[in-house]
Amino acid sequence: MTTNDEIRASLDFSILGLNSKLEVFSHVANMLKVFDEPRFPLCIGYSDSTYKWKWVNQTFANLLGYEKEYIYTHPWTDFIEEGESERVLAMYKEKEKNGEKFEQYTITHKKADGTNILLSWYTSDIDKNGLIFCTASIPSKY
Repeated sequence: MTTNDEIRASLDFSILGLNSKLEVFSHVANMLKVFDEPRFPLCIGYSDSTYKWKWVNQTFANLLGYEKEYIYTHPWTDFIEEGESERVLAMYKEKEKNGEKFEQYTITHKKADGTNILLSWYTSDIDKNGLIFCTASIPSKY
């Protein structure tokens, strides 16, 4: 496991023209604003058996009608129409078995107001920390 000190030591922000800690902090804070871009939902999830989100942007929370804190304390399967999570997990396992990437799927989510919304998800490979990076869009046919 990489320590924070090792990460800090490996980062050379001088190539970005950032020479002070304040400049680095300011640059990172501005970069993070991109993730709360209101046009599309972004999420980071764990690939372990908890099925919980590590991070979601406000757009995703607003789309489903839940507070971010509520989303973080519930597995993503709680926000999916019954039977859908089993279908998606089966697709994932089949692709994994065949050595294929699992990059896109469409799934029906349950909103806080009791209605449903269909989202098309685009996902990254699972990284070395067990994280999956995801973005979603509302399909044009919906």
